[in-house]
Amino acid sequence: MALFDGRATAVEVMDGIRLDSKVAIVTGANGGIGFETVRALAIKGAHVILACRNLKSAEAAKASILREEPDVQLTVLRLDLSSLASVREFVEEFKSLKLPLHILINNAGLASSEFMLTVDNLEVTFATNHVGHFLLTNLLLDLMISTALESNSEGRIVIVASRQHESARGINFDSLHKKSWLQSLPLVKRQSSHLPRVVLGVRSIQARQRFTREGARTSSQGTGSECNSELFASRSDSHKHCSQLLQARRVYV
Repeated sequence: MALFDGRATAVEVMDGIRLDSKVAIVTGANGGIGFETVRALAIKGAHVILACRNLKSAEAAKASILREEPDVQLTVLRLDLSSLASVREFVEEFKSLKLPLHILINNAGLASSEFMLTVDNLEVTFATNHVGHFLLTNLLLDLMISTALESNSEGRIVIVASRQHESARGINFDSLHKKSWLQSLPLVKRQSSHLPRVVLGVRSIQARQRFTREGARTSSQGTGSECNSELFASRSDSHKHCSQLLQARRVYV
């Protein structure tokens, strides 16, 4: 397998790979790493679901890709990871499409500078970066395993995090959802929200024996310091290079 660095693009990493008949879900697909991941998967033949909170932005991202590649398969579905009800609604809507699921890329992330609680009474950054993806993955896991068994090909679950978790000093669950925690150090909040997300990836890797036996493979990928989506408005080379961090290893089935 070829080695790639930050100068490679997602499409370059997937050179020679075809994903025809595969279905992928990408969260946070309307910009940044998510957008380039969707574009690369779609160009390679996958039917990609753009799972986004902002439907207007998601539709704009879809239109942008279709202008360049008019024959790709893209579907936009609403997903607000800060709401457990929205996660369940998304899963039900996706399952109503009667599609298989080969690839799940948990990419979306939030770094809120304000203290907010979700409707589920969870701190919004922690809810979005970890809890929502945790529920999403669990609700889709059976479908991914059945798809893998029926298609006789392994699935992929990719959890995108940030190396900022390395600076986290752990998680104080007693104060996690209190305003005083955010007021102390906003960056600590972001670091801590990525820590359980990486743990989710590690636990998933520990469960790989079961998933491989039943047909799915898991992976946790770090992106370094997350790039600002505003840099990517014009799909600059920096955008493509940053998005490549997601492709530290080939994501294919």
